[in-house]
Order: sequence, then structure tokens, then C-alpha cells
Amino acid sequence: MAKAVYAEHNIGHFGLGFADYAHFTSPIRRYPDLYVHRALKEYAKGQPDRKRWNDLREMASIVGDQCSLTERAAVEAERASVKCAQTILAREHIGSDHVGYVTGVAQFGVFVTLKDLMIEDSFTSAPSMMTTTFGMRSACGCTVARTNASSGTDPLCAYALPRPT
Repeated sequence: MAKAVYAEHNIGHFGLGFADYAHFTSPIRRYPDLYVHRALKEYAKGQPDRKRWNDLREMASIVGDQCSLTERAAVEAERASVKCAQTILAREHIGSDHVGYVTGVAQFGVFVTLKDLMIEDSFTSAPSMMTTTFGMRSACGCTVARTNASSGTDPLCAYALPRPT
């Protein structure tokens, strides 16, 4: 699904099929919601006059762009703080074995979610661990082994956090 973007033009709502649509939640949560609340409140009171309405529309473009930027920055900051906390937690478990799920595979390594530590997408950089049958083998100080390599469908694996070199 595409990321939401705040914009001054009404683009409707694809899923609901409404041509005229505005979505907002509690105005204490997000500035775009507060902006919509203010405009609707003025409109409901018989205001704003044409000049004020034009000002609101003009500002909507600026507000929308700024809110889209700050929302993306907030999401990135949240993800970074979660990764930082996961790193601190994982540091206490270096060298111990954990059960996890392979959540992504690339030529440069695998992504593993550690089930018992609730650490998502721990990355293991190891191009040599890939084989043509999608099996895994020990590399770079970490061990990743398929529990059901023959079926090719079970992403459950055993995973040892690597010791720093």
C-alpha cells in the first residue's frame, strides 16, 4: 500500500469510492488532523470568507508538504530507536543460540527475526552462506541452519549471534 501523503488537493478515497473525503483522527495526535479540524470548524460556522478560504487552501500545500516530511522523519527516528534498543538487548546474548525466522534473503546475506528476543530483521552479512538450494551454512562466525531444507517452505532456523572479531 502506498504511503499517505498530505496534500491540499482532494484526491478522494480509492477504497471507499468517495470523491469528497477527508480523514482525520484526534486533533491532539497529529498536526494535519488539527489543520483539518480548524478548517471544518470555520466552514461549519459560516466562515471563512473567500480570502480566508483561499489562504487556508494556499497554506494547505505548505502544511501538507511539511507534515509529510516530518512524519517520514519521525518514522525513521522510531525505527532507528527500535534498532538501537534491539542492539543493546542482543549485545547481552552474544554467543548464545536462539530460534528465529528467516524473513529475507539476498545475495549479500539473510535477515532473521529472533523469536525469543523479539528482535526483528537481524542481518547476517554472509554471501558465502547461500547455496543454490536456498540452504544455509556457517559463515562469518554465525550459524544459520534450515530445519526443513527439503521442503523449501519452512523459514524456521537456528541462529547463533556472532561474536565480534
